[in-house]
Amino acid sequence: MKHLPRYTTVALAGFSCALLYSPPGGAQAKTSRKPPLKTAPTIKKAKPKARIQMRLKVSDNKRFLVYEDGAPFFYLGDTAWELFHRLNREEAAFYLETRAKQGFTVIQAVALAEHGFDQPNAYGHLPLKNNDPAQPVEEYFQHVDWMVDKAASLGLRIGMLPTWGDKWNKKWGAGPELFTPQNAAVFGEWLGRRYRDKPIIWILGGDRPIENETHRAIIRAMAQGLKKGDGGRHLMSFHPQG
Repeated sequence: MKHLPRYTTVALAGFSCALLYSPPGGAQAKTSRKPPLKTAPTIKKAKPKARIQMRLKVSDNKRFLVYEDGAPFFYLGDTAWELFHRLNREEAAFYLETRAKQGFTVIQAVALAEHGFDQPNAYGHLPLKNNDPAQPVEEYFQHVDWMVDKAASLGLRIGMLPTWGDKWNKKWGAGPELFTPQNAAVFGEWLGRRYRDKPIIWILGGDRPIENETHRAIIRAMAQGLKKGDGGRHLMSFHPQG
């Protein structure tokens, strides 16, 4: 009976699978092998701090994140959702410096935080005037600016959520629901313009599902506002529930 080739599926570090071929006759069978390469292929090494002002993009094959020069970008993110809202500058500097030393490349934080939204930040400022997304408070966002710049000086990008999800779909959260498609577009454009030239990755959503057409319209309007404000310079993603 003719032996069929045997294939074995092997998981590689949880990221991909390979098919390993075993020829008929097992390990003793002769196989043709290509001669070894005389020189290893050249791979551009990414240096996050040196490349912090470079734009990121999706690779041509749509499978990876890369810098604009094609060097690979490794997304190692830490979630510091309440960073802008709760920490003062001394605390934030210690945290960011620690994460940079540990090799992180992205810090994920929220402009309009989930917890204690009605409480001021470390310097006594709320993010919005009268809870109106069309009226952001300059002093609050100057503190956010400082943290974004401090992170950049350490080679860290900010994965910025414009808002936590309970501000457009309360569900189990504290809310309040603040957003409409109209003010979402205004707030998005304002944020996009403010951080146009900063190393930002936009993350929409905020742990909430899109359950109706109003929710969908809010997210789309915010995304369009961000793109209009930053000219499409930054990558944009979505954080669903879970």
